[in-house]
Amino acid sequence: MKLRSILGSLIGLASVLLFFTSCTKDMEDLKPDRDVAMLNGGDCSIATGMQLNLVTHNMGANPFFWRGDVGAKKALAKIPATAKQTFSGTDFSNQQFFVVTGTGGTLTHFPANGAIGVGDQYINNGETITLQLSSCMTGFNLRNLHLTFNGGNTAFVTICTYNGATLVDEIFAEGHDNPNTPGKGTVNFPVEYHAPHATAYFDRIVIKPTAGKVLWKAYYPNFNQALYYSATYFDLVAIP
Repeated sequence: MKLRSILGSLIGLASVLLFFTSCTKDMEDLKPDRDVAMLNGGDCSIATGMQLNLVTHNMGANPFFWRGDVGAKKALAKIPATAKQTFSGTDFSNQQFFVVTGTGGTLTHFPANGAIGVGDQYINNGETITLQLSSCMTGFNLRNLHLTFNGGNTAFVTICTYNGATLVDEIFAEGHDNPNTPGKGTVNFPVEYHAPHATAYFDRIVIKPTAGKVLWKAYYPNFNQALYYSATYFDLVAIP
């Protein structure tokens, strides 16, 4: 499959790299299965809005995804329960918006720092985390994503986007050493992607480190000294 150029789509501090790692070899293991989504309470959320956000509460508990309007600034305490997809520890059984899975170990949320990792707080080389729109989101695809990671310049990560079983794009990023502690400290860095056209919309992403390890800093808000990065979020688009 010919890979699309993403030079105009990767924004922020993430680096586009001049090497490729195959997402296609994972496709047989990552085929979507929306029809078997197990939803807490048995019913889909009545929430509307065209953005899915992730809140993992740095130094706190009770993490959740929530659905709302694009760009909405909402006090977290005012988000209604009907707009949330909650998870805790290793329990990701609520699938109101996303089916969240990991490979290479046990998918776990760590409330001490808000990270979602595999086995430990990191996503290591050889491990993956997949977010697949659930059966409650039938009729929608994703068109944009924003993720914030933490890792040094020996950390390399690929974000694979899929539409059904079809690989759509591969987004390559490199971590960044903390300039105050070169070679020793890490720093937060964002990866932002905008689908360049409708045929690049996607319903699933796979986060896949290819060297080193990254910390998925998904809490809200996310600060790195004077630099502010938005919380993890995804913009929805209705399928015609």
